[in-house]
Amino acid sequence: MTQYIYMASPMKLPEGSFGLKPVSPEQPNVFKDELDFTHLHFEDNYDRASKTRFSYSSHFSFKHQVAINHNLLPLKYLSKSNAIQEKCLDILYSYIEEELR
Repeated sequence: MTQYIYMASPMKLPEGSFGLKPVSPEQPNVFKDELDFTHLHFEDNYDRASKTRFSYSSHFSFKHQVAINHNLLPLKYLSKSNAIQEKCLDILYSYIEEELR
């Protein structure tokens, strides 16, 4: 099941893919295994075509927002998780911790 996570901040939030570990900078699309390819993509709330910002939720009052959707984030109260799910959680928590500083 895909989970959607939205975050908002008064300051700009980084966007892009986090967690990718390619075999080398010369081969950015080659990975040793599935775990090295596992990543989360954070998408901002700016529509480049219309050059406007939109809100992911009517509950957000902050200008800067990001969205993450992934089917490998473990569901709440899931008792067992695998290495890929753990990596996804680590990436998410690291992102949040870094932005809180």
